[in-house]
Amino acid sequence: MMKWRVNWQKFWQKQQGMTLIEAMVGLAILAIFLTMIIFSFKNLKAHQARLGGKQAQIRAVNTVVQRVKSVVAIQPRVSGGSKTMAEALADLQTAVEGDDKDTAMPIVWSAHRIEGLEGFTASTYAANHAKCPVCRGRLGYTFYPLTDFPGGYVLSIAISHPDIYFKKTVNGQTSDVIIYKQYIIGGR
Repeated sequence: MMKWRVNWQKFWQKQQGMTLIEAMVGLAILAIFLTMIIFSFKNLKAHQARLGGKQAQIRAVNTVVQRVKSVVAIQPRVSGGSKTMAEALADLQTAVEGDDKDTAMPIVWSAHRIEGLEGFTASTYAANHAKCPVCRGRLGYTFYPLTDFPGGYVLSIAISHPDIYFKKTVNGQTSDVIIYKQYIIGGR
């Protein structure tokens, strides 16, 4: 049986440096790693920007909801008679998803401004939009006393904004996604 032994001392003495091919292979490997690192860093930055934008949008929507809740709590305006929570939300959904969205969602808003908490009329949306041309979102709410919760009110809010929510396409028609929220206010 033969033993293969490498005489490392002789091997290193023969090596005078790197060949051109070895240097090019090393540079190619280094370039691949640097490219991967740069693209990963760019993707991470883009992902952070998207997350920051979504968080800002969520804060804007929550600001709108808090503003409506506080105004309704201070100045209760009741639309119609008593309802259950499900009936109140169904009424608002039917109004908003119907043909007359401007009447159902007369309040206009942007991330920093809300116009139109005075009341619901057919001309309110157009008048408020004239006051705030940068307000691209729409908002509507209904406020009913609850039949199954004595002394309590149900606040149903519908919110839409083309910059925040993805658009949905149904039967070839594209429209903004509308978010519905319900809150109970008051009660004994």
